[in-house]
Amino acid sequence: MFSLRYNRFLILIIVILLIMTSLTGCGNKQSSSPSQSSGNAAEFFKNKNLTFIVPYTAGGGFDAYARMLAPFIQKYIPGVTVVVKNVPGAGSIVGTNQVYLEKPDGLTIGIINVPGMVFSQVTESEGVKFDLGKFTWLARVSSEPHILAMNSKCEYTSIDALKKAQKPVKISFTGVGSDDYYGAIVLFKALNVPLDLIAGYNGSHEASLAAVRGEVDGTQATLSTVESLLTSKDLIPILQLSNEKVKELTGVPSAEDVVEGSNKDLVKAITNIFTLDRCIVGPPDMPKDIAKILREALDKALNDPEFVQTAQKAKRPVNPLKGEEIEPLIKDTMSQANGIKDILKEALKK
Repeated sequence: MFSLRYNRFLILIIVILLIMTSLTGCGNKQSSSPSQSSGNAAEFFKNKNLTFIVPYTAGGGFDAYARMLAPFIQKYIPGVTVVVKNVPGAGSIVGTNQVYLEKPDGLTIGIINVPGMVFSQVTESEGVKFDLGKFTWLARVSSEPHILAMNSKCEYTSIDALKKAQKPVKISFTGVGSDDYYGAIVLFKALNVPLDLIAGYNGSHEASLAAVRGEVDGTQATLSTVESLLTSKDLIPILQLSNEKVKELTGVPSAEDVVEGSNKDLVKAITNIFTLDRCIVGPPDMPKDIAKILREALDKALNDPEFVQTAQKAKRPVNPLKGEEIEPLIKDTMSQANGIKDILKEALKK
């Protein structure tokens, strides 16, 4: 009888020890998770690779920003190694999808073309797997005005002349589905001006030169793309899509200034979409403390005097916005974008 009681007691002790060991293991596993205190989260990045996805080929603007930022991210997240990875395809949809579908462990981020992806999502473009409202928004890198610029010798060198156009105005673009392509559709709809979309140029610079050569009446692009041609007066800026005043465009009216009635809402939607421009995101559901570390590191990197100087030398504008400030903007932006969905989808049928 004593032996039986002893064996039962021994078994009970063993069971208790096994349970305690299991609980201790769970505790240890939890403490190594990235979703813990900021201190542990910071340790999580040490000796790890952070993949920075660029949804375009090497050598372009998005790629330049990522490669300029990489050493500064490493500076503000000690121990991490940033690996820039180019994932081009489908007008940046492929790379944007990849960021969205990665594990939300903080080890994959990407720089995305927000206007282009907004338009792709609301028009239900083939291959879109992301939902912009669910990304973890980490930082805006840059935002610059988009300009409607016309050939200096064409008949539309002022907004008043443009609004009187009786025949379709030819505007050049890189391709169907680019952000300025969609933007022009809505802008010209708001202006009640007939538009002839001429797409297929190999890059925004070539599209701009087509306007200089007179192959088209004008082009719509970012300020940095056409700035030298504005300086040389080969192109004349007649309209800007921007929420902010730009000293280089003093005297050039904003789209909201020249559009009347309910059409102002159309222009406001486009302008707000362009405001987000180039942003850095992570997959949905990233742990808050990991997102906090990435946000703080990117904010410091984008405001680092050395980085700013490097960007200036490369003629890459920097206009940072914190990730937590972007979140409410993207919700408003998507709501406004859905309001112009029918206009965009109808244009794509033509």
